Amino acid sequence: MEELNIRLMGFGNTIQHPAPLDEFTAATERAVKQFQRDYMGVAESGKACRATLAAIDELRKKYPLSYNGLACQCRNHNPGAQRCHGLGMARTGSSSIGYLKNGKNVAGVERPGIHRALFWSLRTALFYLAEKEPGLGFRFSHISSGYRCWKRAKQMGIFSTNHLGSAVDLHFERISNGSHVDGSALDSLKTQVFVSRMRARPKWDTPNRISLEPTSMTDRWVHMDVREFRPAYRLDRHYAKDREAADGDDLIVIAKREAMFGLLACRACTAPAGIQARADSAKTARSGTANAARENKASGEVRRSCQSRGVDSAGSASRTGVRCPPGCKYAVGVDASTRFHSHMGERLTYQASLDTL
Repeated sequence: MEELNIRLMGFGNTIQHPAPLDEFTAATERAVKQFQRDYMGVAESGKACRATLAAIDELRKKYPLSYNGLACQCRNHNPGAQRCHGLGMARTGSSSIGYLKNGKNVAGVERPGIHRALFWSLRTALFYLAEKEPGLGFRFSHISSGYRCWKRAKQMGIFSTNHLGSAVDLHFERISNGSHVDGSALDSLKTQVFVSRMRARPKWDTPNRISLEPTSMTDRWVHMDVREFRPAYRLDRHYAKDREAADGDDLIVIAKREAMFGLLACRACTAPAGIQARADSAKTARSGTANAARENKASGEVRRSCQSRGVDSAGSASRTGVRCPPGCKYAVGVDASTRFHSHMGERLTYQASLDTL
């Protein structure tokens, strides 16, 4: 359940203090409903059914993110001792490198990576920007600042602790000409995508919410952080050192691994009609394939999958394959009684939930 809460953090917030992230709360239900309504385009059930889990997995694949720009840059400035390897050294304050503010230590733990809620919330922002707010005419450009260890803070002469794994600075550009989005245009982006859609706070005034740096402090980028999260929501396991860890496994895979069969069996919502139709067609094809396979097994022939290539460029049955079911749009007529798939065919979205379970 913790994975569900982290991945849907950008869909209206999933923290309901003091409940831990591994509980399904009213906040989780609201986020699930928002995801079902906005991303899936289906009736809101608020239940994490298997189609919903598969759709969240699809979101990850549809909006891939890179860790480029997230690593600390201390190693590229004033080479020497005390430099980290990109994601801190678990130091607990500025005094660990002899860096004092008015003669005193500034407390701040170098977290073991970037908070995963930031990674997934950025992915959510890209979805809303592309699918719900295309009129803005903006797209994501790059991350200018991710992790900043105490060594880097000293190099810059600052004492900010947000970037010790809990903040990212995001830049956007205009689709029309690639120019940088700033000023009032950036303020519109913040308001329409991050605040209105994602329910992030425009300033640090609400506990346990994704927050933005106030426009009065910067009008050049979107600073997004988790500084207002209580300690229970900023545990070491909530941070990731690379993209694979930030993404995590597919929720469908996790549900199977943890024997959450109630979620997998739930059919509270379904995929959008177009996707469902393609999936139903695929099921029909697989049913025909199974029948053909049984026929072939009876004759002692070794056959390949229906979706494997069964003909060569000349149209002859150069590879052994299972016959396609009648009406298969990928069928290639070799003769009146034998039909084979010519290629893998269209990849079905929601495949995990609608095809393999």
